[in-house]
Amino acid sequence: MDKYEFNIKLEQIKKLAAKKEYKQAAQIAKEMNWNKVKDWSTLATVINVQEAAGDYEEARDMAILAYNRNLGGRKLIYKLTEFFIKVNDFENAEELYKEYAKISAHDVNRYILYYDLRRAQGAPDTELVKILEDYKESEIDEKYMYELAKLYYKTGRKEECIKTCDNIVLWFQDGIYVEKAVQLKEKLGVVLTKTQKGILEDVRKRKEDIEHGRAVRSRSDSDSGRTGSCP
Repeated sequence: MDKYEFNIKLEQIKKLAAKKEYKQAAQIAKEMNWNKVKDWSTLATVINVQEAAGDYEEARDMAILAYNRNLGGRKLIYKLTEFFIKVNDFENAEELYKEYAKISAHDVNRYILYYDLRRAQGAPDTELVKILEDYKESEIDEKYMYELAKLYYKTGRKEECIKTCDNIVLWFQDGIYVEKAVQLKEKLGVVLTKTQKGILEDVRKRKEDIEHGRAVRSRSDSDSGRTGSCP
């Protein structure tokens, strides 16, 4: 493949990525030789496409290519560690995590990277709790607060679970993790606040509306089938 043809295919990848047609874009990327490409923005685009398409091994290989050329900085190291975790290459993931933690000592995201690594390795829940508690000391994030609440629930720490669920609702007020937190608290059989009861009612009503819509569409499709059938 000469440079002209390569550039045409690269433009195709970018256009497909812009339309979120990642599978097709990743397939084109797989057929190309990237060994001579030294431009980080180009490699980053392809890595993102492959990740979005779920081609984690291809994305890992592309990230290794960039890493070996000292491109991408610590963001690439973080991403490559994630890819090693996704393909269950824990030896390389651990080695790269240590490198990331060393150069990113003040980046709280290192806790999340370590949490993902240890969870994938099957670490005990008590260890995962400690990692997320350390993260919470530096960052407030509804997703990982909910993860922590679930771990409290699994490890029988009822009071901590309730308090964390209450804080999620208080601090974030709405959204999927607020709803999940209220549902988790309900599982514990404790009294919900008026606000929390309202959130649950909204969730149930939305679910009923979705199910009703599906039923209406199903009846409509069924009636259309009967109308179009031969006598």
